[in-house]
Amino acid sequence: MYHSDQNPYAKFCDHAVLTKAVNMLIGIVEGIAFDDSVNISEIELLSEWMLFHQPYERLHPFNEFFPLIANALEDGKLDEAERDDILWLARKVAGDEFEQRTKGDMQVLHGILQGVIADGVINQAEVEKLRDWTFEHEHLQRIWPFDEVQSLVTSVLSDGVITNEEHAMLMSFMSDFCELKPESAGGLIQHSVMGVCAMCPEIHFDDNKFCFTGSSSRLNRSGFEQLIRDLGGIAHPRVVSDLDYLVIGDLGNPCWAYACYGRKVEQAMKLRKEGARLLIVHENDLWDAVEDSR
Repeated sequence: MYHSDQNPYAKFCDHAVLTKAVNMLIGIVEGIAFDDSVNISEIELLSEWMLFHQPYERLHPFNEFFPLIANALEDGKLDEAERDDILWLARKVAGDEFEQRTKGDMQVLHGILQGVIADGVINQAEVEKLRDWTFEHEHLQRIWPFDEVQSLVTSVLSDGVITNEEHAMLMSFMSDFCELKPESAGGLIQHSVMGVCAMCPEIHFDDNKFCFTGSSSRLNRSGFEQLIRDLGGIAHPRVVSDLDYLVIGDLGNPCWAYACYGRKVEQAMKLRKEGARLLIVHENDLWDAVEDSR
């Protein structure tokens, strides 16, 4: 059975961590073929690799590996063509292509934001196309500012109308990531709480670190910390560099009326800008994950 001495996904999709996981897969596939035969125990080893990474099966690139390996193992065998298919994909991901694709797509996103605000006006069609682009590039989740952009445009489009306030908010937010800023971008505009929370986040508890901010209608702070521990997670009182999730309580925080969201959200946003892969999530999404884990 494939085991690890620690959870390597504290910051999922870190390139070094991803490469280690994929290189392990390459080694397994090559190793079981060294004797030119594949037995049931070796097939089970590939199944164990999938089981170990199951919490991430819907995230790129594991969402490509899982169906490929599952189809290959469906008949209880692994022939040469199936091995070659797995190795081909693994080597492409383990090389520079995945990292370069991610960097390239983020550069494209920054260019899109500049293009959208270039004329000082953000219209409905532009926001809809930006939303569609984010849905087509969800492998960028956890990378600043993808989650914030996706959440903002989805929230703005929820009622089918872009108000003057929402327009100013979008213009201000997008201009923060543009080298060329139109004069109409204006100064800092406060964003809604939902505008910084990730859309439909993947929340996993085992060995992941959680921090809570604001107030909850369901639990006090100690109750939240106990819930996280009961589910195998780690409750942390502060926002730290290796935090996985900052949970925003459904009752918000009175500080958000006077300072940008509150101290912890501000710290989390700063860490995301610096490259940390933590997610800012709304309490409602946390409860959905709790239900799914039971």
